[in-house]
Amino acid sequence: LQWEVGGRVESTSHELTGNTTKRNRDYDAVSGSTSLIYDYSDEFKLAASFNYSERAPSAEELYSNGVHHATATHITGDDSLGLEISKGWDFSIKKVAGSFTGELVFFSTNYDGYIYQAESEEEEDHEEEEHAHAERHYAGVDASFQGFEANLSFPVFEDGDRALFLRGMFDYVNAENDTDNENLPRIPPMRIGAALEYTYGSFLGTLEARHAFEQDDLAHGETVTPSFTMLNARVDYQVFDEDKAWNAFVEARNLTDELAYNSSSYRKALAPLPGRSINFGLNYKF
Repeated sequence: LQWEVGGRVESTSHELTGNTTKRNRDYDAVSGSTSLIYDYSDEFKLAASFNYSERAPSAEELYSNGVHHATATHITGDDSLGLEISKGWDFSIKKVAGSFTGELVFFSTNYDGYIYQAESEEEEDHEEEEHAHAERHYAGVDASFQGFEANLSFPVFEDGDRALFLRGMFDYVNAENDTDNENLPRIPPMRIGAALEYTYGSFLGTLEARHAFEQDDLAHGETVTPSFTMLNARVDYQVFDEDKAWNAFVEARNLTDELAYNSSSYRKALAPLPGRSINFGLNYKF
């Protein structure tokens, strides 16, 4: 049984110069965490962790007042924001040996004063701006996140320096704005994936498929993000020599040239995820 603890005390000061009506702000934050790791057997490990965290708002969150061209938004800060306080836990079961290996993790975090960019209810007119921009402002709300992650690795066959593994993954998170009783924006959807990984001497080949489900848990101003499936492949040639190693690879991503959108992007409709691509590379470590 292992017991770990950690803590942090920090002080943040925002001091303004020039002609402004905004206020200087000072914050003192305290954070701490503890975790227990239990070797239940040679195959299984159990772990639980608990954390309390305080975070001071950034300068952008306090004082923004202008256009962010990359996201095509006009952003307004709030110099009355207080500390962002979170209390959370996670619990994991890990299988590290045996016929298959994997990990299952459950987590939950509750926030007091969770800071995010909220969609403004009304559009404002900014005469100095050439183009229209969506209005967003930094806000602090009570919020909660819950979810789980899982991964699994299963050997299909092993014969000398040849082996074939089947790997799988699954993750999900639910994020709620508890102050306004609605969803938080730009949250990733539920995802599932599987991969075949073949090794033969210095060669490693991987064929992977990942599916993102439709994201229809929407905040104010958001639109549904359609589901999509990505098919990727990669071949590596690896050489290890004492304290040196090099790896040559060929990687193909989005083999089917799927049109896909990232639900966590501010500009998902105008900037979809990359289409089909092929990359060559060489890594050398010494």
